[in-house]
Amino acid sequence: MVNFSRRYCHILAGLGLALLLCCLGLGFGATTNAQGATTGWTAVPAGPQSSGSHLLLGTSCPNAWSCWAVGAMLPAGNGGPDTVAFAEHWDGSSWSAAPVAHPADGGGSVLYDVACLSSSDCWAVGAQGSGDHSHTPPQPMAEHWNGTAWSMVAVPAMTGFLFSVACPTADDCWATGSTFDPASGNPLHSYVVHWNGSGWSTVPFPSSGQSYDQLTGVSCASSSDCWAVGTAGPNPMGGAIIPNVFLQTKDDDPWIVHWNGRTWSGTPTPDVSSPTGAMLSGVTCASSSECWAVGSTMDANTHPFRPLVERWNGVTWVPTPVPAIGTNETLANVACATVTEVGVNERLT
Repeated sequence: MVNFSRRYCHILAGLGLALLLCCLGLGFGATTNAQGATTGWTAVPAGPQSSGSHLLLGTSCPNAWSCWAVGAMLPAGNGGPDTVAFAEHWDGSSWSAAPVAHPADGGGSVLYDVACLSSSDCWAVGAQGSGDHSHTPPQPMAEHWNGTAWSMVAVPAMTGFLFSVACPTADDCWATGSTFDPASGNPLHSYVVHWNGSGWSTVPFPSSGQSYDQLTGVSCASSSDCWAVGTAGPNPMGGAIIPNVFLQTKDDDPWIVHWNGRTWSGTPTPDVSSPTGAMLSGVTCASSSECWAVGSTMDANTHPFRPLVERWNGVTWVPTPVPAIGTNETLANVACATVTEVGVNERLT
């Protein structure tokens, strides 16, 4: 994808169903309330698509009549054109495919996340490749929805990805991700950019103190209160081209950083009992004293082992027990409707 190694395409294809279920809100089971109305999750079909594997990686709903889900389309077979970004839109009654902007040179692209302030103001972030199919390193990519069409918006040049985006206001957005080492094919260090209403710019960021780190999730309770989560450690994070899915994460620890309106700074994280470390992949904040971060611990083979949940109570991050439903589990993302209603996307790997 985006001229990335084909092995990552297989990873994506294998996760397609789970990602569709999580990102489009497809679920199983329903209940009936006292008035006889059906409540709970119901399956909602996605819009019709062309051939190939279509994968949704991020979603945002400014209201009940407008939702966006973004991701990538993988061509059928082992050859053919690069992976291309795509999106679907919910109009209150059904999902339909919606055109997005693509790199001018015809290169591949993928959108990892989307954040909407209103039906006419959304940002989506991801990565793009070159149009010459030369397997050149990926570059960060950002697109904006103005209520009529998606358009590409320049971001600072860097070899790497943008995995997550959050916008407390129209002139205040944060996007987080990772730089990329073309030689090894692994992520290197966290990469953070900010939108001030007129352009994206790189923002100084604290060192994790580790050889490798990356941020896969960001959420803001306000313009002066944002959290970003990820992982940091002495070893490269193999397979991290797909955010929230790490094929190998050895001896890494969760990494959490906070924006106070002036600077980003690291925050102590709870000790996690795990054979070979742990990671955080998603975060959401309902208020300045109510945030949730999710991810997984790692097993002896450095694969996801048990779900990991941590809660910010306004003072410190605290581990929170979560039921296990099998082996090799990870929590990909989390969302809060209110401070008392929390939902997570759980996936078996």
